[in-house]
Amino acid sequence: MNRHLHRTRGLVGLAAALGTGTLLFGATDALAVDSLAVSASPSPQATVAMTIGARGSTSEPSKMRVFVARGGECANAGGASASAAAQSQRSDSVEVFSQDPSGAFSFVTQYTPPAAGNYAICAYLYRSSETSNVSSQVSQGFAVAAAPAPPPAPPAGDPGTERETPVAQTKHCVVPKLKNHTYEGARKLLHRSGCIVGNVAKPDKKKARPVRRGGKRRILKVASQGTPAGKVLKARARVSLRLKYVTPKS
Repeated sequence: MNRHLHRTRGLVGLAAALGTGTLLFGATDALAVDSLAVSASPSPQATVAMTIGARGSTSEPSKMRVFVARGGECANAGGASASAAAQSQRSDSVEVFSQDPSGAFSFVTQYTPPAAGNYAICAYLYRSSETSNVSSQVSQGFAVAAAPAPPPAPPAGDPGTERETPVAQTKHCVVPKLKNHTYEGARKLLHRSGCIVGNVAKPDKKKARPVRRGGKRRILKVASQGTPAGKVLKARARVSLRLKYVTPKS
């Protein structure tokens, strides 16, 4: 009976020792495996820039390569290094990251999907040393919706839209020559050039005698402009005007 008890105690001790060894090995292996996660901005649309992110940590200097694969499939050649090399050879794949992280890392970049369909982020993280077999690879699929509809064209014959369109489309304004133009003519020239009318100084009607003898009405024209002609300003810059009354020619 004592012999049987000693044998039982020996088996229990051996099992405990093996169990402790397995736990230690598992903890060491967990520390060696790097963490890696990827993300994509929600509700992406074709032809619209979206955000691609990669984050994680590594205990040693490593290499990270991240691709966007149109079609939703990522290469898996066994190890992360071989898989990344295989992914780079695919015609439907675009590399968006190539980094050498060490420790905690987080990277963000912009990617514009060319068309609607299924896509995937293919990320590969592996040691820079060729002798190390520690690696990690993850993938995340996402769907890209159709491109947003273009804005509707302005209705034909809308004079208000036609006046504002040249100003909205230009990035700068080249001040035109406005002297001796009527006020309405000067306003149109400014809009076509990308500027708008600023302060307007009009002459006193009584002192300037706007009505000529005989009842013929005089007209307002530009006597001078606050910004010289030819000067380049930012779009929608204001140009001040000084007007005068002029007798129209017969």
